[in-house]
Amino acid sequence: MLLNMEPHLLLLVFLPIIGFSAAVGQEPHMLRKSWGQIMLLAWPGVVIQFLLIALCAKYFFPYGWTWPEAFLFGAMLSATDPVAVVAVLQEVGASQKLACVIDGESLMNDGSALVIFLLLQKIVEGEAVTIGGAVAQFCLLAVVGMLLGIAFGAATSWLLDNIFRDPTLTTVVTLVSAYSSYYTADRLVGASGLLAVVCNGFTMSLIGGRQITMRAEHAMHGFWGVLEWGANTILFVWMGIVLAIVLPPSHAETAITNQPIHLEARDAGYVVVLYLWLQVARAVLLMVCWWPFNYTGYPLTWRSALVIMWGGLRGAVGMVMALFIFLDTRIHDASFKSYCIFYMGTMAFFTVLINGGSTKALLKWLGFLSYTPEQLGTLTHVIEDMEHIREQQLAGLAPDEVLGEPEPDAVKVWSTLPTAEVLAQAAANTVRPALNTRGSAYAAAVAAGLDPQLLYDYRCRVLNMVKAHYADVFDQHLLSTLQVRTLQGVTDAALDEAGEGLMDWRLLEPSCRLRGLPKLMQIAKDCGMHMSAHALDEAGEGLMDWRLLEPSCRLRGLPKLMQLIKVR
Repeated sequence: MLLNMEPHLLLLVFLPIIGFSAAVGQEPHMLRKSWGQIMLLAWPGVVIQFLLIALCAKYFFPYGWTWPEAFLFGAMLSATDPVAVVAVLQEVGASQKLACVIDGESLMNDGSALVIFLLLQKIVEGEAVTIGGAVAQFCLLAVVGMLLGIAFGAATSWLLDNIFRDPTLTTVVTLVSAYSSYYTADRLVGASGLLAVVCNGFTMSLIGGRQITMRAEHAMHGFWGVLEWGANTILFVWMGIVLAIVLPPSHAETAITNQPIHLEARDAGYVVVLYLWLQVARAVLLMVCWWPFNYTGYPLTWRSALVIMWGGLRGAVGMVMALFIFLDTRIHDASFKSYCIFYMGTMAFFTVLINGGSTKALLKWLGFLSYTPEQLGTLTHVIEDMEHIREQQLAGLAPDEVLGEPEPDAVKVWSTLPTAEVLAQAAANTVRPALNTRGSAYAAAVAAGLDPQLLYDYRCRVLNMVKAHYADVFDQHLLSTLQVRTLQGVTDAALDEAGEGLMDWRLLEPSCRLRGLPKLMQIAKDCGMHMSAHALDEAGEGLMDWRLLEPSCRLRGLPKLMQLIKVR
């Protein structure tokens, strides 16, 4: 059964899960800001990688493959799957911006690599393909597939906005949307089903993510996480079984074509060469794309570039393509098919083992896991507060009718935190990050006798608190979808500019209406903040008073203002 499965059924079962589960969970603002970088790595980047890998397969490997076979081999190995790297980035709390770029590039990379793969597969199968036909087929696969995915994502977002926000119903709707978009694109239209699924998930993240409550979101992501884990596990086990059946020298014949397949000692050396060549191809890709990369999203430092290069793992989609080649009866070269399985399996194994296993150490060496002195001070205060609360609770222990007399000393032993060890470890990883010393906010903070880094950290905390509060209010059905999308989007934009001050008001101004404006101004006035009568008289002209209010805003009074606004 494993050796005779219909190839398109293989894609239909696994690709919607692999493509949709990660795409639907992206942060909308970061995805929008990084979209240019993702597309740059996913299309020109894939072309650079698959050409370099094809050159290695054609000129270094001794198998005598034709150019179409070498190109097909390169397209197969161009699909990245940095699930281990992204998991480590999320586990250690490293840069979310970097994780968004790596994860988003992988998803679009898989779709673009599969488009190139399907075009080249027809040539390897012996079909006559003209240049005009190839261009038309590419447009059908890529452009139409992406447009269908966007349409399905917009329709699903509209549906979620107009139904009761039940976790089970939300999960079922996303499941139906993922498989419907894939089947429509792949089987009914002839476009790329994977690109349709990925664009479906991205569109939902951009315009539909705010329409899902926190409770429904947790249930949905838990469901898709289980499906993704199951799909990856089945594919890896399946690949191992196929390798065990086909490749050992003791099996003189394959199960498909009765042609002898033998592995030699030199093939192990070619595995090492191919692994090193994949890292070189990834480095060349980043060097070529360095200049446009810095103008299409968040700036790229050499540390971030090194993590992106090291994050080029091979995984599920590449293995699906290898199995697709293996199960394709119209490709008659059994040796080529078996070597595709062999090299894809070994590259997935070594990249996950070496690159994925060493990612945490790499992040630590590059300083991504380091604390600022201000963060270390905050951590110290938090630990001290926890110990103070513990002492208060221990002092208030009273005898219990069932448990008897309390034993504060025993409880204290079991609840003592390794404070010294934690603080010493954090202090050893303390760094002073570089701030923008040319900005007006930096000069104002220094003139006021404030620590610019501490002010920046507090601003980020306040903005994250505000963003979380918007989500809580939305869960209580006190904000509409449009309102929470606007407010959280503005907060995300303010987080990008936290070093320049609380400048998010200029982004929020176009969405504000006059009805609640005088009340907001009166609340701000009650807080003791100076506002000119001119701003009150011209309230109908827009929120122009913020330029007068902003210099008076300090961190000390900001939570009070927010609390007053919330209460009133």
